[in-house]
Amino acid sequence: MHIPALHFIIPHTVGLPAWWWTGTFMLVPWTCFTVFLLWFYRNARKEEELRIQKIEEVLS
Repeated sequence: MHIPALHFIIPHTVGLPAWWWTGTFMLVPWTCFTVFLLWFYRNARKEEELRIQKIEEVLS
């Protein structure tokens, strides 16, 4: 969802430079994306380790 007012009205009333504002708008989605990827990677790795442990128990 894109709200132009956030880009134009708020930065001038708050007194923030435009580059800072657009920078946060680019960083926030990317941060969420990377955090999700990290969580997903760690979760998958835990499940994989559990699976390997089960296989080792069966084989031993």
